[in-house]
Amino acid sequence: MQSYSAPLENRRNLLRLDFNENTLGPSPKVFEALQAIKLNEISIYPEYNLLKKFLCDKYLDSRKFDNDEIGIFNGADAAINAIFNCFGEKDQIFLTTNPTFGYYSPCSEMRGMKKITCSYIGENFLFPIEEFSEKIIKYNPKLIFICNPNNPTGTVLSAQEIINLANIKNDSLIIIDELYEKFNGDSLL
Repeated sequence: MQSYSAPLENRRNLLRLDFNENTLGPSPKVFEALQAIKLNEISIYPEYNLLKKFLCDKYLDSRKFDNDEIGIFNGADAAINAIFNCFGEKDQIFLTTNPTFGYYSPCSEMRGMKKITCSYIGENFLFPIEEFSEKIIKYNPKLIFICNPNNPTGTVLSAQEIINLANIKNDSLIIIDELYEKFNGDSLL
């Protein structure tokens, strides 16, 4: 099975759910806020500490996070790239599924990592729990990426299944990509 790669061009008038785009457009409040920005403020880099504090206070108040544990990026691709740049090492193993979000592969390739995949099972694209667990034990990958729900299959792992994978004895950094979590409403956070 070939890895999925989304068609990127000639789709302007289509509903592009795979891009996780807002189909309704921005709120009028966004336009008001943009118009209120002073011209001399547009050319300077923003300071993120207040935004991080706001996000922690507003959305993560019931969880035990602080400012230093939150990263702000220009989209999911930038966050994924930063993870590979920080933790990916030449000739180390990167484990994921196939098919999955297409940006993991080029990021791992740029770092010189060896990619190992497990294919989804059958017509219903069941997550290959047993094979994935075996490969964690056998290869002790440096990075493990699980897209949950998976793009493009929609396969969802339960929180317990992910915890079970995380409890396999290894030194891996496990990244759960929940970009499409709003489609099923079941976040690990």
